[in-house]
Amino acid sequence: MGKTVYKSNVAGVMTAAFLATREALWEAGQLAVDKATPNVPVETGTLQRSARVTDELPNPDTTFQESQAGVDAKTLIGPAKGGLQPNEDEAIKMYVSYNTPYAAALHEGTNWKPRPEKKTATGKDAPSPAKGSRKWLENTLPAVRLELPRLLADKFKKAGF
Repeated sequence: MGKTVYKSNVAGVMTAAFLATREALWEAGQLAVDKATPNVPVETGTLQRSARVTDELPNPDTTFQESQAGVDAKTLIGPAKGGLQPNEDEAIKMYVSYNTPYAAALHEGTNWKPRPEKKTATGKDAPSPAKGSRKWLENTLPAVRLELPRLLADKFKKAGF
């Protein structure tokens, strides 16, 4: 009678679960940006373009320069695929942020109000009124949190779980 040999694939399963979770969190972050961006205070669009979803703390200076130059979050690459190993001592992190020198002040401020539309002295329209609201990201997160179980289930199914 022959011996049955079982080979463990715990490491492979852990890596697949880690990558599926990381991808779901990245998609949740992108969903947060999609839902929050219409409520971002806008004058020039730089603040809207500064939205980032990253697995490391973003560099606000670089992001601000990119945003001023017209680069927005949708042109950036998503989470890295493969090559990453789960670290059981560390949580999977994903950061959703808007990175301009004035982002936090507008997000948290109580004094900012959209500028009303008005006519200039010559009767021509003034520049478009600033629009948006404070707490644009914070107010979006509860709805995104409700989507997270579906995103996780989709990624785990795709990974073969």
